Amino acid sequence: MKKTCLAVLLATLLTGCAKAQEPFQDVGPAEAAALLKDPAVFLLDVRTPPENATARIAGDTLAPVQTLEQQLNLLPKDKTRPVLIYCRSGNRSAAAARILAKHGRTNLHNLAGGMIGWQKAGLPIESGPRETASPVVK
Repeated sequence: MKKTCLAVLLATLLTGCAKAQEPFQDVGPAEAAALLKDPAVFLLDVRTPPENATARIAGDTLAPVQTLEQQLNLLPKDKTRPVLIYCRSGNRSAAAARILAKHGRTNLHNLAGGMIGWQKAGLPIESGPRETASPVVK
């Protein structure tokens, strides 16, 4: 009887502690760089404009997470198109992925470790002011 109760308790604890399924896939810097070789992948930076000016991944579109829901028009119309989202450390981009999933997007990738991880991996960055505003994508 004690073994059965212990097994039930353990199963309950493990089930209760299980992490909810996220609507995105975490990817590391190397996997993100590989994803970006596909021109269909849309790159979204959800940091602030000053952070983006300091260092960014080439070809990104800037839409700060604080105003993301008001800037959904910046994203591709095709809600199944792959989107790679990044921020400084991976936390804001995870929150942004949840927002995008709430709006029907399905192929979402979060850069785990964010720009910190990207730069530690020695991957290329751009810096300085943008020459043009982020385009509206069709």
